[in-house]
Amino acid sequence: MNIEFLLEDPSAQAALDRFLPKLIQPPHTFATHAFHGKSDLLKNLPMRLKGYAARFKHDNQTKDWRIIVMINSNGADCRSLKKRIVDDAEAAGVAHLVIARIVVQELEAWYFGDVKAIRTVYPKIFMNLLNRRKYRDPDAIPGGTWKALDRLLKDSGYAKGLRKLADAEAIGGRLDPDRNSSPSFRVFVSAIRRILS
Repeated sequence: MNIEFLLEDPSAQAALDRFLPKLIQPPHTFATHAFHGKSDLLKNLPMRLKGYAARFKHDNQTKDWRIIVMINSNGADCRSLKKRIVDDAEAAGVAHLVIARIVVQELEAWYFGDVKAIRTVYPKIFMNLLNRRKYRDPDAIPGGTWKALDRLLKDSGYAKGLRKLADAEAIGGRLDPDRNSSPSFRVFVSAIRRILS
């Protein structure tokens, strides 16, 4: 099985390139493709999916392919985002191969879901972070998870705060698929496991 990941930005790609080998191992393969933000991904998605459809038309291997479109909700309605992706997949004729996964709210929610992964990079962060009410549900942290993590790092003595790409590389590879408390992360992982089984 080969899984293609269409991602919103390079930081998502950096995190997944380091995390996915924990879930996807030979003989299975994967490839990640980053866009330049949510609007760029949504604008280019119809043509990208039509490209896959054309490829599959000449290559009878569709049973061995899946496409996961991963996008941040950023406060937008998750159902309408997912519907848009599904509609584009249906229009391209590849709906049976496409899975839409919404990161609620931003990729940093997945980091908050695995405090141990954050602490391997930033050891001054409190281990009991998830005991604080505002961090208990990583997908519902008020004010956006990017800003929350940036503020938390600065308050913990890391003057530079969040370095989006560098931290995606550093924290992404340390995420554990079985201990993360982010609901959207768990849905993402279960989709991959379902595909591979």
